[in-house]
Amino acid sequence: MEQTGKEATREASEQVSNEFKTLVDAQDLDSLKQLQHLILGRLQDGNAVLSHFNEFSENCFAEVAGDFSRHTRLLRSMKSDLEYIFQKLRKIKVTHRKRTIQAEPCSPKWVGVGPSEFVCDIMDKL
Repeated sequence: MEQTGKEATREASEQVSNEFKTLVDAQDLDSLKQLQHLILGRLQDGNAVLSHFNEFSENCFAEVAGDFSRHTRLLRSMKSDLEYIFQKLRKIKVTHRKRTIQAEPCSPKWVGVGPSEFVCDIMDKL
């Protein structure tokens, strides 16, 4: 039974393919085959170019990977140093503001000793 089913399928597919062959011109099929081979060749060439470029890129990256990691570590270290510096500067600013506010203001007066010398009048504090 299986043989007869397979044979029937084979005969049916042969009939369909024969009828299809009569519908399509042989020259058209040949031109389609040529176009497919042309496209295949171009795709294979493009694939080869991409493969070579990938190999080149891997080699270049292998050469500079050490520099990248070293520079990354350096930048992270610099960032932490700068954060520490700015934190200290903020603390100094706050301390300076507190001291400036706590200090009593005095009125500067011209003493006449030099062209730009001012002295706090002690009388303002009395």
